[in-house]
Order: sequence, then structure tokens, then C-alpha cells
Amino acid sequence: MHKIGTYVNGNTIVEIFDDGTKIRYAPDDASAQPDYPESIDMKITNCCDMNCVQCHEMSTSSGKHGNLNSKLIDSLHPYTEVAIGGGDPLSHPKLPELLQKLRDKKVIANITVHWLSFLKNYQILLSWKKEGLIHGLGVSVNEVISQDVIQKIADFPNSVVHTIIGIAERNVYKQFFDEGIRILLLGYKTFGRGKEFKDSNTLNIKINTNWIKDNILKLTKHFEAVSFDNLAITQTNLKDVLDRETFDHIYMGDDGSFTMYVDLVENKYAVSSVSERHDIFSDYIEDLFAKLKE
Repeated sequence: MHKIGTYVNGNTIVEIFDDGTKIRYAPDDASAQPDYPESIDMKITNCCDMNCVQCHEMSTSSGKHGNLNSKLIDSLHPYTEVAIGGGDPLSHPKLPELLQKLRDKKVIANITVHWLSFLKNYQILLSWKKEGLIHGLGVSVNEVISQDVIQKIADFPNSVVHTIIGIAERNVYKQFFDEGIRILLLGYKTFGRGKEFKDSNTLNIKINTNWIKDNILKLTKHFEAVSFDNLAITQTNLKDVLDRETFDHIYMGDDGSFTMYVDLVENKYAVSSVSERHDIFSDYIEDLFAKLKE
């Protein structure tokens, strides 16, 4: 494990490591009071041709691209983690320029793509990784895929499989067992196409969700690491599965405490992608973050 960097944010000291580990502490056990977000979920496009049934953003092949010349990007601090998504972020023609800018600013860029897009653009993504343009790669998989693709994901440095609770069935998880894979469980978002799909598939979504609830500890034995977004923590009742000490040790805070969401397509910001979105009113990320905390 190699340390990428250490920085001071408000009264908080943060250490970032290359395996994704983050250590945060405030002096004298004071409550952390950051001045800007440690990580940002950044939507850069609503263009995507996958037509996923659960897509809460309702992305389509004719979806708009975001403004990657936004001055807000210039205000990002070194070692801030930015999770770049969409839509299909690889469809944005100015994505390489954004990645170069973030690298120059020492911002840690992670990107999430559908597994079919991962396969199609494998060599490009690998070259970006080698050039330091991206740090981590999320690969969205909610169906059974070939062993060849599984091996490519496992071999890709700092890759994480993303699944959606309620969509992915048990065989989706079992195909990755003992393959050296890290996995991130995402909560099911009930808006956009996600609401329409849930209304007509309530039983299957419940069955898939219950399987995750019943097998959380089993999953930890078959994956290199198992992570949850905050919505998934709620939907799996993770607090009831883990003892209080363990949960408190691994929990990184409520949405909006150290994180935020930015939509460069609609020029909006929010606590998270499932929260009410507001018009971006400033070119400085500190201003938006402070407003969310009011």
C-alpha cells in the first residue's frame, strides 16, 4: 500500500492510499469540519446507448453532454476524488482533456463504465491508467458475463465491479467468487426509468434484495473487498448485520458530510444523486459545499 498524498481540509487531515484506503482524522478528537468535499460524484453526460432498464438518469443515445470547461473544475483541490459518470462518460468527446486537467491538478479521477463499454474500450482505458489519467475504474455489471471479461476486470489495476441491489441476481455475484475482484454495491434508485421498472418488477427486485441481505457476510469471504454506497447501506440494513464497533469503524459519513454531487449537464449540484438538485451559483466548490451544509 503506497500513500498518494496527505492534505488538510478545514480541521481535518486526510491520507489517501493507492489501494483506495482513506484515513481521516481531526486533532484532539474534535468533530471533522471540512471546507470542501473529499469526493465528488460528477455527471458529465446524459448520452448512453445501453438503454439500461433501471437507469435513474434516463440516459439515451441522444442525451446531452456536460460542459467540461466549467470554471468549477478549476476550483477543485489536490487529492480530491472525482467519480466521473453519466450516461456513458466515454461518449463525451472532451473526456481526455478533462482527465489531463485533473491529473495536472493532482485530482484523483475515477471513472465508471458499463462492462460492454469496458470491453470495447479496454486498450484506451488501460493506456489512461498507465498514463495516470485515471486512478480507479468502476465496471457496471448486472448480468452474467463471460469468464474472459471477468479475467480482464480482475487484471485491470484498481478495478471495482459495480452492481445494483435488486437488479443483479445471485448468479451475477457468484460468477465473481474467488476471482480476486473488489465489488461495490449500489442502492436501487426509484426515479427515472428505475421507478418504471420497479413498478412492474417489484417481486424480482425484492427477491434479489433479500438475497443480498441474507448473504452479506458470505460475500465478504469471496471478494477482495465489499463496499456499499449509503443508499445500499440503508437498503441492506447493514447496521443490523455488523456490530456497532465494526460499522462505526468503516462508515465514512452521511452523504453531504464529506461528499457531494455535481451535474455538469444540467449545471446542478446536490448532496447526492438521489437528492434535490440546485442550480450551480458559484465557480467555487467551497461555496456549493458550504451551501449544502446550511
